[in-house]
Amino acid sequence: MKKGTLTRLAVLQQAEMIVAQDGFAKLTYNGLARQCGVKPQSLYRYVANIADVKSGVIGLYIQQLTESIEGQLHEESGQVALLHGAELFLTESQMGISFTDMIAGIVAFGDNEQVRSQIASLRALFRRYIAEITADQAHLTANEQLLFETFIGNIVLFNTHDLSIQEGVRIMRQNLARVLTLF
Repeated sequence: MKKGTLTRLAVLQQAEMIVAQDGFAKLTYNGLARQCGVKPQSLYRYVANIADVKSGVIGLYIQQLTESIEGQLHEESGQVALLHGAELFLTESQMGISFTDMIAGIVAFGDNEQVRSQIASLRALFRRYIAEITADQAHLTANEQLLFETFIGNIVLFNTHDLSIQEGVRIMRQNLARVLTLF
């Protein structure tokens, strides 16, 4: 990396590449500094410590995931958007950081403001479509929770079984279509 081009975002992007390739267990401050082409003490200008790096990577990953899904749903609405959005969540969560590392990172850094903010943005994206199909708005929060638990559960199923992406998508769409009839 050229001197003078290093920013917090650039550091987090380098860290995200390490995590995507080797997992969070292999992300070290010294390794990240080497990847960025600087001495470890120089990273302190951009990140406070390794926990800041890891929470920043999780926040950045969720932000990128949300923006990607949102960009692909811009002309859809209601149930079509929810099914397509869940499919995108499944397929895109298979790229980059492993699903296991993403969940572990959310658990470990869920109290971090950046991570909480990005999770809220992801939920808000889906909440707008849930609101469109929820018959009784008093059930909106319960429907949102049910939808997220269903598709996160399906992603866990996909990641713990030997399923092709197509088969995982088919199963998830089938399960979500049944759940959405309850809304």
